[in-house]
Amino acid sequence: MDPDPVIPSYIHVGNPTFVSSANEGSCTHGISDVWVYVDDQVVGGFELPATIPIISDGSVDLVLKAGVKLNGIASTRAIYPFYSPIQFTQSLIKDSVFEINPVFTYYPTVTFEMIEDFEKPGNNFELLSSSQVPIQVAVIPEDPFNGEHYGSISLTSQDSLFDCKTIGEYVLPMDGSPVFVEIDYRCSNVFTVSLLMNYSSYSTRSEILNINTRDTWNKLYLNLTNIVIRDLNVRSFSLVFSAMHEGDEDTWIHLDNVKILH
Repeated sequence: MDPDPVIPSYIHVGNPTFVSSANEGSCTHGISDVWVYVDDQVVGGFELPATIPIISDGSVDLVLKAGVKLNGIASTRAIYPFYSPIQFTQSLIKDSVFEINPVFTYYPTVTFEMIEDFEKPGNNFELLSSSQVPIQVAVIPEDPFNGEHYGSISLTSQDSLFDCKTIGEYVLPMDGSPVFVEIDYRCSNVFTVSLLMNYSSYSTRSEILNINTRDTWNKLYLNLTNIVIRDLNVRSFSLVFSAMHEGDEDTWIHLDNVKILH
């Protein structure tokens, strides 16, 4: 005779929300997954929204951790180290569904080296000598995203090269602790995100990722950790955006809510 079947309880995790405080910049997010823990045991990572079977009932301790696609790659889904987990105790009932729409926040210990949302006069970027086009602040009230402004780069066959870096040079932790860049973007032209490594008398550029075209806004979480620790002789780092015009038509790149954090 077959043993009695195990009847699970269920947790339904709906679409997540992210909330940021005034000094943490925009609340846009790209949370794609949730990692679930029950009584300190990992159940797994699940693409949202998800209904998750739990082989427990009664009072349990639940932890939900936000997951993202590192560097925009679906095969590199991981817990985002700067979003604080949601922890609570819940009574589960066999064959019943507990529903939650999680609201995530940053850990209060996160350090923001730079936040650029293009909402204030001026911005945190300067053109490099090779650049033929500027980064301009665009205002399109009928097309709001998060706030009313974003950085816009226009490329043509004549003005074909864009190259800029952060004005600031940032001293980032080199002990292996996480270092990330967050970027909201949309673009009709491929562009490259790089890290400029500043030594005492010269600088070198290390490419992080080529960003493919996309018509709608998207959030990227770029992992800089391994690049930052590559050479302990680096004095500071600058973030670089660059692009070369492609095709026969004029193209554009829109950037917003750029953050360097650790």
